[in-house]
Amino acid sequence: VLYGQGHPYAHLELGKATSVAKITYEDLSSFKREWWHPTALSLLVAGDVSIEEIEKEVTKSFSGMVAREATEAIEVPSFDNPTGLFGYEVKGLPQTAILLGSTLPPPMSKEHSSFAVAHNIVCGSFGSRLNMRLREELGYTYGVRSARVYKRGGGHWVCCFPVEKTKTKEALSEAISILSKCSVSAKELEECKRVLPFNSLIRLQSTGVVGRSLRELLTLGLPLELWSKLFDTGADAQLDAVQDMLNSKFKPSKLTVALIGDLNAFEDDVNSLSLGKLERVTAPF
Repeated sequence: VLYGQGHPYAHLELGKATSVAKITYEDLSSFKREWWHPTALSLLVAGDVSIEEIEKEVTKSFSGMVAREATEAIEVPSFDNPTGLFGYEVKGLPQTAILLGSTLPPPMSKEHSSFAVAHNIVCGSFGSRLNMRLREELGYTYGVRSARVYKRGGGHWVCCFPVEKTKTKEALSEAISILSKCSVSAKELEECKRVLPFNSLIRLQSTGVVGRSLRELLTLGLPLELWSKLFDTGADAQLDAVQDMLNSKFKPSKLTVALIGDLNAFEDDVNSLSLGKLERVTAPF
């Protein structure tokens, strides 16, 4: 939903059941010939191993692969997330998954540090506005989770919190209220700058995490310098810039809001909120 109908990122990477069923042996062979060769592949190793050891194993294991002419990179069209309220029906589901999301600023831009702080304030930490209110004070959810997803040509952030379906309207209304009047103080900004480095260190505790982070950049053809931005501590963020980010990326009118659950149980209720009429969507699989 975030990428809009027809965008390459708007469907599951594994495809639909109907599209997978149509794949032929020749399709697979053609794909392998075009993409599985040294010119199109990258090898990533993370761990206690030397360059010499890696080169030895690579030569031994891949020397039989034949290099080909470089495959032209696929252009990814730009996108702007559709705003409004969307719903996917799962009849009889006792919980509703509420998801909020929007586009990311370019990861190598000066706005990125401001976004890192704003994201942490709104939903990116245990002490975020949404988690403290919806979980700790009201008990509507057992946790607000959030993630930033980078892709070639763009990216998005999304947060999710499951609630009992009888509390769907109340929880969503509360989230809208928090985001509508969200502001940051100088004290809060400094606290975020103090906490964010520790969050980054936690994400670097294993070679698996390091490897997966770098793998995503290689797979998507993103610059490796972006890796440091994935763990942005917000050190360069300024108060006015963070507030501008809260107003541009986290205001309800700027968001894609999705509800997954028993829509018939709360559709009329959520339609009375300020997000517009709920639009039902089908699953991308």
